[in-house]
Amino acid sequence: MKKENVHIKPIRYFYDIVGELDEVSYATLTNFGNNMYMLFLTVTLVSFLVSFALGEDVMGISLFLTLVYSQFKQDAIIKQLGLDKLFVAKADVKLARKKMMKRTLFQTLQIAVYSLLVSIGLWQFHIPQESGTSAAEYFQFVTPMTVVLLTLVSFLSFYIVNRKKIKLI
Repeated sequence: MKKENVHIKPIRYFYDIVGELDEVSYATLTNFGNNMYMLFLTVTLVSFLVSFALGEDVMGISLFLTLVYSQFKQDAIIKQLGLDKLFVAKADVKLARKKMMKRTLFQTLQIAVYSLLVSIGLWQFHIPQESGTSAAEYFQFVTPMTVVLLTLVSFLSFYIVNRKKIKLI
């Protein structure tokens, strides 16, 4: 596909596509997305009915298992289509590394924001307070250390994974 519109960019981001997205791959991903949407709706309806009939909540675990299944299936389709690799000529390796470094920094920033939001959410749900942790201790020591640790680990992980995606032609 030559032109990337507003619809293609989120698809590239959501499916973690670094390679070229052609019409056949786009159609395959659209079909996959439609199938997963139908699966999620069916699982939601069936688990709601089962929960209602049994009086037990099975919806959470059903949706979680469906999410895990869809992620494994998504990874398999992306690898099958070859969209997880960035093929470049030897002269363009420096540009590809720069592109992947930007991608790594963006992904790391997302993890930092998510971990900060989770930390704030934990405080809002009064989980640290149950163990007697004060606000000063939590927000001056626990939160920064957690965010920094998760950010560093995610940066290293994303850096290694993104560098491995670059393949020479």
